[in-house]
Amino acid sequence: MRDYIEEYLEYLKEKKRRTPNTLAAYQQDLFRFADFLKKQGIDRLERITATSCNSFLLSLETEGKSPASVQRKLVCIRGFFDYLIRKGYIKEDPAEFVPSIHLVQKEAEALTKEEQKKLLSMPNRSTLKGKRDYAILMLLAVEGLRPSELVALKISELSLKHRHLVAHEENRERNIRIAEETAQAIQAYLTERNKDIDIVFLSRAGEAISRQSVWKIVRMYGEKAGLKNMNPQQIRIKVNG
Repeated sequence: MRDYIEEYLEYLKEKKRRTPNTLAAYQQDLFRFADFLKKQGIDRLERITATSCNSFLLSLETEGKSPASVQRKLVCIRGFFDYLIRKGYIKEDPAEFVPSIHLVQKEAEALTKEEQKKLLSMPNRSTLKGKRDYAILMLLAVEGLRPSELVALKISELSLKHRHLVAHEENRERNIRIAEETAQAIQAYLTERNKDIDIVFLSRAGEAISRQSVWKIVRMYGEKAGLKNMNPQQIRIKVNG
C-alpha cells in the first residue's frame, strides 16, 4: 500500500507541482489510512471497501477530529483512488459513495467599498501574473463568478467586444454581461498571455488553474491589503449585495 502512496506523492510533486507542505500533509493522511487498513487486515487494494473507508473516518471523529479535518482527509483519499483508477491499479473508487462531511459555513463578513477598492489595487498589472490576477478578482468581485465557473471559463465562450461570457458549473450554464473594465482586464491578460489554449486562466505551467489556486490568489491579495482570511464569497457578497 505504501508503495502506491509513494508513487502517488511523486506524481503530485512532479506533475502537479504540489508544495512540500501539501505533500507532507497528504503523506501523513494517506500513511495513517494505510496503517488503519493494515490493522483491519486489509493488505491489498482490491480489498478496500466503502465500509473500510467509512470506518476510518468514524475513527477520526471518535478521536475528536473536527468535521473540516475529516473532510480534508476524505478528499485526500478520493484523490488517491482517482489516481489508482487512472493508472489501472483498481477498477472502482471504494470511496465514491462515502458521504461528504457537511460543514457549517460561517457567514463571511462583508467588505467596505474602500476595502474592495484596496483589494483590487493589489495586483501588479505591469506583469503577466498581475494582469491575470486582476482579471480574476474583477470576475469574482464585479461579475460574481464562482471559482468553479472561473477556472472553466473558455475563450471560445467569451466575447470581449460584446462584453459577454458563458459561465459553466456542473450542469448549469449562465450568460453574463460583463462590465467594460472587466472586459479590458481580461483582454490585457489574454493579449500578453500568448498561449494557444481555449481555457482563459492558466497556471505558470500552462495548465488551467485550479479552484484552490483561486482561493490562494484571493487570500494572498487580501493579506497584502490587510484583510485576513479573505475568500471569493466575501468579494461577491459586498459588490452584488
